[in-house]
Amino acid sequence: YGEVSSLGDYPEWERQVTKFGFVQDRLREWRPDVRRKLELFSCITIAMLDVDGFRIDKALQVTLDAQGDWSDSIRECARRFNKNNFFIPGEIVSGNSFGALYVGRGQQTNQTMDNMTEIITMANASVPGLHLRSSAKVALDAAVFHYTVYRALTRFLGMDGVFEAAGDPPTNFVELWNGLVQTNDMINKNTGEFDPRHLYGTSNQDVFRWPSITYGVERQLLGLFIVSLLFPGMPALVWGEEQAFYILDSTNSNYVFGRSPMTSSLAWQLHGCYKVGSIKYNNFPTDSALHGCLDDGVSLDHRDPTHPVRGLVKTILEMRQNYPVLNDGFYLEQLSNMTHDIYLPGSNGTRTETGLWSILRSRFAPTQDFTGQGQGNQSVWLVYHNDNVTVNYQFNCSDEQRALVSPFDSGTTIKNLLPPFEEYDLQTSVHKLG
Repeated sequence: YGEVSSLGDYPEWERQVTKFGFVQDRLREWRPDVRRKLELFSCITIAMLDVDGFRIDKALQVTLDAQGDWSDSIRECARRFNKNNFFIPGEIVSGNSFGALYVGRGQQTNQTMDNMTEIITMANASVPGLHLRSSAKVALDAAVFHYTVYRALTRFLGMDGVFEAAGDPPTNFVELWNGLVQTNDMINKNTGEFDPRHLYGTSNQDVFRWPSITYGVERQLLGLFIVSLLFPGMPALVWGEEQAFYILDSTNSNYVFGRSPMTSSLAWQLHGCYKVGSIKYNNFPTDSALHGCLDDGVSLDHRDPTHPVRGLVKTILEMRQNYPVLNDGFYLEQLSNMTHDIYLPGSNGTRTETGLWSILRSRFAPTQDFTGQGQGNQSVWLVYHNDNVTVNYQFNCSDEQRALVSPFDSGTTIKNLLPPFEEYDLQTSVHKLG
């Protein structure tokens, strides 16, 4: 039914029925006879390879009802092999409004709830009119790499360009999380409980490597902090991220990515001096990727357990084990911020909020109790900033606007969970929480 370029703006229905990138034929899964074959072959895969989930590539190019029917069939097949929590996430590249149609039972923009308590405690008992489908026809369990969060992250980390998508919530991370909860059905179809399983990452196989640009390693580490400790759900890593890979593919400026292997290989070094630029980002700040062909280390084996980035990744993941609220806590609250807006020249008037944030990550008390797990119900205070310069912040605990507000009582001694593990004694302020 025609062809479209792999990159560009097209109506979603056109992407669903046409050849992707002029070469990838559509499976026409909307035809029942075709879908039955797909269901049979997928069930055979579960039986023979003992897989526990399927990642749906280009998930929004599958027609919506057919995806729900296929997923229902696959879960039924999986239960035959005692797989009662089979996981079906999908690649959702489009904006949140369209992606929300596929997540769970599906919600349109006029099918939202504002009360967070009602949403989180709703379970499988649907509110009449809130969802497009029954719980039997859950299409996708989650986004396999949440591009809405990634777009907000690139804005937060200082990238310049026009890359927002229709229906995306605000880029403030707490407001973004609240927006996702209100528009995405996050009830686990298999357990009937609220279970956010979106996967968040700073990079994947289809986007640029952060260490390839100016201050890229620092930006990547701040991004890892956000996706691993702030957002409820699952952090996702792409191979080489923990080794600070920086080589980019030099094919085309409209598709900038890095897929150099962990094993030794000369090929990516040969074209490792990236000079193509990017049409997506204004003044794409290419740095180390400009000289990759001169770095013989690119061709070596990269399975280095001592790499400092890997060490930090391990530390962050260990924190999620020690503090259950970082692994499973649903509650986010912005306590204070000291920020200002900047407007980058290629962003068409879109602001980049810049400065310092104080965030509480905690359990959702009405439904969550982590007693007996790690540090139990201990809340965690997240403080981060994205200014690209060293800032000497001046705080005044007696000033509503100049106080750095914590979630803990005055007189409490707090300890940094990251090196150098320094301690601070909290002072009395004019703010009261709870």
